[in-house]
Amino acid sequence: MNLSDFIRGYTNVASDELIEEMFDWFYNSESVKTENPNRVTRKDLQKWVSVNTPLYNKIQEVKYNMLDKYLSEFPYAYRGTLKLESEETKIQRTDIHVVGFITSMQSNLITKMQDEYWFGLSI
Repeated sequence: MNLSDFIRGYTNVASDELIEEMFDWFYNSESVKTENPNRVTRKDLQKWVSVNTPLYNKIQEVKYNMLDKYLSEFPYAYRGTLKLESEETKIQRTDIHVVGFITSMQSNLITKMQDEYWFGLSI
């Protein structure tokens, strides 16, 4: 058994309305934590959704639903005392003309492709 045997991707976990709300927030929010890393392998624009905002709460619900699906398949995956969920929620845009991947220590929900960018929700 390999570590890759435990990687799962879940499709259609967020409604089209939530996806559109995330895009709108991403392009119109200005006073949030933002990073714009310029790496050799990719160029990103990353924005953190503020905790306990309506958008954050909707995204958290999606994250918990995915976690429940994962743990129903792998109930033995986590038996520790630390929290399994991250309280941070980051929405990331990555230029797809640059060779690279949307990755992080957390899993990523690839939500939709718009224009020339991939969007990922870091969970």
